[in-house]
Parts: sequence; C-alpha cells; structure tokens
Amino acid sequence: MSKRGDIDWPPRSPDLTPPHFFLWGYLKSKVYSSKPQTTEELKAKIRSAIAAIVPEMPEKVMENAAKRAHFALANKVIRKRRK
Repeated sequence: MSKRGDIDWPPRSPDLTPPHFFLWGYLKSKVYSSKPQTTEELKAKIRSAIAAIVPEMPEKVMENAAKRAHFALANKVIRKRRK
C-alpha cells in the first residue's frame, strides 16, 4: 500500500500522523547516511537510530503539529470572516 503501489493509500488517512512523517523521514536520514551494505547492517542501524530517539523529540513533533493545526484553524476562521 503506497502512493505508487497497487493499492492506493487513502488520502487524509488517520494512519498518517505527524509521528509517522517524522519517524520515517528521521530514520531514513540517519540509517542511509552511511549506506548500509547488508541486511544485518541495515537492521543494526535502524535499531541504533530508534534507540537514539530521546522522549523529548516526538513530544516536540506533536507540539509542532498542534501549533500548525491551531494556525490552520485560525487562518480558516479569518478567511471565512473576510468573505
């Protein structure tokens, strides 16, 4: 299931949350920065990158997502008032 796969990923899926976007992008940047050569090396790098995530990091991601949501809602209200 993906945007380019056999089964389309549903738009606005509740499965696609800020932690998902953060986690996969963050892990990809950490894991592939040194180009693992074997599956075992890849697995080890993934485990290491996950272990390095401190609790404050996903907390900040959620705080940022909440700020953006509040901004978007406020902006929507302002646009409605202008019409």
